[in-house]
Amino acid sequence: MNKQVVLLAASAALVTATWAFAQNEKPAAAPATAAGKVTGRVVYDGKPPEVGPLKIEGDKSKGCCPEGQSVVTKDPTLVIDDKGGIANCVVTVAVEGAKVEPAKEPYTIDQKGCHFEPHVVVATQGSTVVFLNSDTCTHNIHTFARKSEGMNKAVSTGGKEEMKLEHREVVQVRCDYHPWMSSYVFVTDTPFTALTKADGTFEIAGLKPGTYKAEVWHEQLGKLKFDLTVGEGGNGTTGDLKLAFKKKG
Repeated sequence: MNKQVVLLAASAALVTATWAFAQNEKPAAAPATAAGKVTGRVVYDGKPPEVGPLKIEGDKSKGCCPEGQSVVTKDPTLVIDDKGGIANCVVTVAVEGAKVEPAKEPYTIDQKGCHFEPHVVVATQGSTVVFLNSDTCTHNIHTFARKSEGMNKAVSTGGKEEMKLEHREVVQVRCDYHPWMSSYVFVTDTPFTALTKADGTFEIAGLKPGTYKAEVWHEQLGKLKFDLTVGEGGNGTTGDLKLAFKKKG
């Protein structure tokens, strides 16, 4: 299915660029921004797709919550606010020679109420992620990665498992005991990476003047690629850059 990315900056003309993998058209350059920091928002342009509640069978949710409570059925895989902002998108700007250092402390993904928290984690290459279990039922950590060695281990209440993030990749995490549970670890090799907030906003600082290849990733909507130009001068900030997922045609 073909999609478009729409880029819009304050007081700039609207330009469009097709997805690189959809057609052989060169993406249009983004409007120039002030040097130093890029702020923006990822949105869904048009009527968002309907996202139904998670399908959770009663027997499989046993032990997920205290007595009298139920598992939250809101689907975390596509979260769009009332203004179209998309949460949990990862924005990456490729900068030649840029390197990251492994985090001093492990990243943490907990299992609470039979959900992974947080749903998406952005981690630097070479770091470690720790999976915890705060529920009274047993979970398992089943990872799906293209480059790293997979993991499929049970985690009892209060237990934990660790995974070394040695490669740049996106690692999906699931629990086979509770099939509605999912999470993603986006392993990045550049410091110029940001995760969108609940309203779709993000900020990336420290960019020198120049033109860069940039990308937005979302687990359901896929990827969009664009050229980002950081201009000379300015006060280190920019008007809001708008990156929009949109169905084509």
